[in-house]
This record gives sequence, structure tokens and C-alpha cells, in this order.
Amino acid sequence: MLKWVVILTVMVAVVALVAMLRQRGSNSSPEHPSPEESRSTPVETIEAFWKWWPTVAHDIASSIDEGGSGAWSDAISRRVEAIDRDLGWELGPGKKSRHHLAISSGGDPEGRVLAERWLSRAPAADEIWEYHAARQAHTEDPALITTIDGVDLEIGDFRVQYDVDETRESIDVKVHHPELHRLEEGQQGLAVFLFLDGRLGEDGVERWIGEVTSSPEPLLNPENPEQFLAAVEALAEKATAERFVLLEGKTPQGQPVIASVNVAIKRVDHLLMDVHFEIHIAIEEPTAEGLNSTDEGAELNALEDELLERLDHDAVYIGRETGRGERIIHLHAAAAGPAESRIRDWMRKHPDREIELEVAYDPRWEVLQRW
Repeated sequence: MLKWVVILTVMVAVVALVAMLRQRGSNSSPEHPSPEESRSTPVETIEAFWKWWPTVAHDIASSIDEGGSGAWSDAISRRVEAIDRDLGWELGPGKKSRHHLAISSGGDPEGRVLAERWLSRAPAADEIWEYHAARQAHTEDPALITTIDGVDLEIGDFRVQYDVDETRESIDVKVHHPELHRLEEGQQGLAVFLFLDGRLGEDGVERWIGEVTSSPEPLLNPENPEQFLAAVEALAEKATAERFVLLEGKTPQGQPVIASVNVAIKRVDHLLMDVHFEIHIAIEEPTAEGLNSTDEGAELNALEDELLERLDHDAVYIGRETGRGERIIHLHAAAAGPAESRIRDWMRKHPDREIELEVAYDPRWEVLQRW
């Protein structure tokens, strides 16, 4: 594993940047996951849900309007679990409709794909119902209480200490509540994430929150929930999702590797891009350190630009590494999309270059841990 050092931060809006990649392997097709490796669900279970829902939606809305919908909990749970046992669900106020129904994967990327498939077959939103594939943020009453293992946690009593990472466009947070000390460590984390999900929504937490720490002890410089929410909104207003950082690392043999990586890219913005492509282009005349000359660097950049233009929006560009006698381009794309065939067409167009393609199933975007 290389240890990277930031040597330059570049903030740019890049036109037609696309695609991503990972692990060194052979010039082979993607290893698409087997049913044991990746969850899948029959279309019938999702369609069955949407055949059932219109028959009860009015009654569920009426129950909510009358002050309770608990009688429907088991019925909804059974049908959601039929899609996938690890999916959750919630009912709540809608943004434009009176109520919303959301399915949640709890942050699991493969489950989120199922939730998106479920949402794609949902009826159009109307005056009464709208639908979402993740838990939604709520305008919380500060006096609202969440109860975990018999411990009452008043929303307004949460306090947050945070650090904004402008480069990665994320916020590391430490969260305290006076009653956290009464919960076991795992339940403390649950309480914190319920609080964050309630304020930002499931997607908001994944998009803007970096490291999360629960603190039973009072914080040194705490902010209340509204101040914290204002900080997240301020970050969101100026975020670009395109912040390229120039990194320098060394191999175990001491050779330099230079990387240009978009560290602000968000997986949640590209949920169906579940395959990592890694394109290796051999440097024809590497220097003694394994890098390219200035002239060949321009040729490699032109090859990369041509590839990204060919891929267009069917892949997401993460960045590139140069060193060890090669240029590596990193991309992510949908397994069922046209990215691989377009990459191979581009490779065939350049028979004079030594190019290898490696593909890995990476729905969690673990490649980003590399930098």
C-alpha cells in the first residue's frame, strides 16, 4: 500500500470527465458477482409490492391523519422484507405530498440498488403520497424524543463539534448527548446516526459527513443542531464534487508514483456505477524513476482525453496514477452499461500502445480508500 502525500490541490471544473478503475489483474471481462456474492431480487417481488400498495395506500394515509399507522406496520414490513430482508422502511411527512414512503438500505450500497429499482417502479407522486429510496431529513421539533433501550434522547439536546474538510467537501463530526453515557457503545453509535439521518437524511449523511464519533463526554466547543445544519448547508452551496488533488507516493522499492485524484467525488451521486475499471498504459520510454518524459506525458494525456470523450456520461472519472513505468486511469461504470465495450474499442484503435484493462466489482467504491 502506497503512502500518499498531498503536494498540490487543484480546484477545477472538468468538462466531460468520466469513468473509474481498480485492482491489478488480467486483460479480462468483469467478474460479475454470483448470487452468493451480490444480492439480487426477482422483479416479481417489487412488482408485487406495487400491485398491493394502491389497494391500501388510502387507508394507511387515513390512519396517519387520524394519529397512528401502527396497524399497518407488519403488512408493510412483510412486503419490504420480501424484496430484501435487510431493507428497512419509514413513513413520514412528504416534501410536496402529504405523506412519504421510503425504503432504506441503511447505507449498504447493494441494498441501495434494490431500493432504486423499487423506486423506479413507483407510481407518480400525488397530493397524498411521494416515494423515496432513502430515509428523508425531517424538520425536527427540538423537544422530539428518540428512545433507545429505554433511554430518552431529546433532539434539541444533541451537540456537535465538527471540522470541515474543504478539499474532500465533507465534515468530520463528534456528537454528544447528555444521555449517551447510559447507552452501550454500539447503541451510542445508533443514536448518533439516527440523529444525523433525521437532520440530513440518509443521502445527506453519506454525501456530506466524513468521520463520525459519538462522545458520552461533553464537547469543548459544541454547536447546537441548527448551527451544525447551517454549516452543512453552507458546504453544500459551494460544493463542486470535483476537487483534484495531486499526490506523491513511493513504492516499497522507493520509486515515485504521482496521482491526480478527485477526492470530492461522491458514490451517492453515482449509485449504479458499481464496477471499477483500471486501464494500464505502458510508458514507452520511462525515466530511471519509472515516470514519463514531458513529450510522452502529452501523448498519454491525449489518449486519456480521447477515452473520456468516448465514454462520455457512461463512466465516472476518479483520477490517474503515473509511475512504475505506466499510466493508470481509474474509472467507475455500471456493470450492464456500454463502458467496457467502448474502452476495448478505444484499445483496438491504438495497437501501437501496450494497454491492459482490469475490471473489479466494487459497489462500495473501496478504490477510494487507496488515496
